[in-house]
Amino acid sequence: MAPSTASIVGAPQSQLSVDPSRYPTVRRDESVVEELHGVKIADSYRWLEDPDSEETQKFVEAQNELTNSVLAQCDTREQFKALFTDLYNYPKYGTPFKKGSRYYYYFNSGLQQQFVLYTQASLEAEPWVLLDPNTLSEDGTVALRDASFSDDGSLLAYQLSSGGSDWARIKVLRIKEDGTGEELEDTLEFVKFSCLAWTHDNLGFFYNRYREPEKSADLGTETESATDQQLCYHVLGTPQSQDVVVWAIPEHPTWMSSAEVSDDGKHLLLYVSEGCQPKNRLFHLDLSVIPKDATTGALDFSRFDFFGSGEKLPVSKLVDDFDASYDYVANEGDTFYFKTNLEAPRYRVVKAQLPAPGPPSSWPDVVPQHPKDLLQSAVALEGDNLVLRYLRDVRGTLALHRLSDGGLVTDFALPGIGSIGGFSGSRKGTEFFFSFQSFVEPGATYRGDASEPEAQPALFRATKLSVEHDPSDYEVKQLFATSKDGTKVPMFVTHRKGLQLDGSNPTLLYAYGGFNISLEPTFSPSRLTWLKAYGGVYVQANLRGGGEYGVEWRDAGSKQNKQHVFDDFQGMGWCGM
Repeated sequence: MAPSTASIVGAPQSQLSVDPSRYPTVRRDESVVEELHGVKIADSYRWLEDPDSEETQKFVEAQNELTNSVLAQCDTREQFKALFTDLYNYPKYGTPFKKGSRYYYYFNSGLQQQFVLYTQASLEAEPWVLLDPNTLSEDGTVALRDASFSDDGSLLAYQLSSGGSDWARIKVLRIKEDGTGEELEDTLEFVKFSCLAWTHDNLGFFYNRYREPEKSADLGTETESATDQQLCYHVLGTPQSQDVVVWAIPEHPTWMSSAEVSDDGKHLLLYVSEGCQPKNRLFHLDLSVIPKDATTGALDFSRFDFFGSGEKLPVSKLVDDFDASYDYVANEGDTFYFKTNLEAPRYRVVKAQLPAPGPPSSWPDVVPQHPKDLLQSAVALEGDNLVLRYLRDVRGTLALHRLSDGGLVTDFALPGIGSIGGFSGSRKGTEFFFSFQSFVEPGATYRGDASEPEAQPALFRATKLSVEHDPSDYEVKQLFATSKDGTKVPMFVTHRKGLQLDGSNPTLLYAYGGFNISLEPTFSPSRLTWLKAYGGVYVQANLRGGGEYGVEWRDAGSKQNKQHVFDDFQGMGWCGM
């Protein structure tokens, strides 16, 4: 382990300034005026929305030139960069998960552009590379976006994207008995915001695509929004042109859909959403009513082709409005368990009896909404086991409950103030894994077994930085500031132990407050560099508009309540530390 780079002169430079006369000239186009709801709105700089125009590119070049000239005046910049590089260059492990008889995990050796997917026959066996996206391009910009194994673990469908684009291509690997992968010919194009859901016959999967764009060669550079998403079913070994569109909503071009196959493989849950709000419609399909191809045995959806002249997909409507969100947790036969925020802004687990569950408001609680804590996830394991992950005043917690009645079995002890960054487990076993990290600890992975509830999860793998670092040298505490309207807003303060908080220390105050996003106590090499290099103070605030306390907290900082976000942030600055 290399020694930690010494602190950089004590503090960042704060006297760097730019004369406004040096700012790049921006053309103001007075001709772009639109009338919205009876009000004329000028958009004088719309020309900047075209990233490919010569004028836009020249403006960006001028901005970069000015920025670099200012940064060049910072005499600690190169030292800071060296320390940041050293701190970022450490081995990063994803949470292990089991598919079929094998274990898998994602790994980055330190400075790799993309994480690599590894596999091993057992937790003690030697791991090897199954899929390395870094080898798919010279510059490392081809990314593995999503991956889904078939029920028996013998097949892997995965999405690849290039240059940060949302557009992806789906490929398929066959996992051989020795754990190596064999690439199949199946290739699916024009994929975006897609699910990957295998049917349990291991012969096909559901995915989402869009119609072929007019300029398909330039995917990822277009400025118009993609509309009219389609849900398709792909049978292995067939060309994409034969894939059936099983669901589409042309009357609502911006709505999106996704599919999920139940743990027992007998049911399909179909979700429909609009925008980024935590709300969705929910439909159910009994997969046993779908005929099978006489030759291959694969499900044959051809008679339900949305754009054909056949029948409509025989789904039943469980929820046909956007009043709340519903996520499948598990099912025991026709008894289904869902995580929902219906009349529960901090979420709860309910159960519904199919095929005629009645209105969602009548679905009984299994795990009622907690008086204060936010239910983040609910994962059912084999047997009567349900692991619940909560956010308690923005701190991660984990507990084992019974699936049948929601009763608490045990709380799992966690190392302290931090975040549960990943969790894996399934109905095929009682084993589970989770990762835990904090502002000053890069993280560790723990293994537990629900069949031994009296035994706390054990450390499986600890992440170590490549430079000298002792988390106990730092202090993390949580404070609550008072916003303008009296609301208590949480924030975390991190700094080196013994530092006098007298107002003289360089302080980085960060917050977000939007889109239901929760800012949890997670590790960041760049923030640790700030703490080490400049003896800095890092403050992370949890403003309204985020998801830290559920939907009500989000709504309190959205739309007509957006001013609360800025009031909360200002309140952070006035809070005594």
